[in-house]
Amino acid sequence: RDRRKILRKILNEFNHNISGVQLNELVSNTEGWSGSDLKSCGREAVMTPVRECLRRAAATRRKQRKQEQRDGDKACEEAANVSKNEGAHDVRNQLLNGLKSLRPVTLNDFQQAISFWLGRSHDGDDPIVPSDHYGSSSESEDEKLE
Repeated sequence: RDRRKILRKILNEFNHNISGVQLNELVSNTEGWSGSDLKSCGREAVMTPVRECLRRAAATRRKQRKQEQRDGDKACEEAANVSKNEGAHDVRNQLLNGLKSLRPVTLNDFQQAISFWLGRSHDGDDPIVPSDHYGSSSESEDEKLE
């Protein structure tokens, strides 16, 4: 019940399309998590659309650089410098527009954040225990290596 309230509060802070059924799934998958654990996971989930936007802008810039290199062989240096400035401006505008219109956060973003946060993949069947992330088992480091 408390996790549900905490997750609702976290979800209210950003644009998402997580349904009530999906919220129930998140609640059951985070049994034993603290509010701080949930908040950290929520921040990681929110970053997924931001990272996608950054990757698109970086890919566009790489394509432009390749084109500039091809054109640089043919054109004079002055024209190439003008092209570089225009290309960088286009990428900057693409990035700013992308950040203004980020897609909503999804349940999948949360599931990926949980897996990333814990440093492992998760099949969704068992509750996920955040203490696993910190290596809090009673085994010593030497026992783990054997």
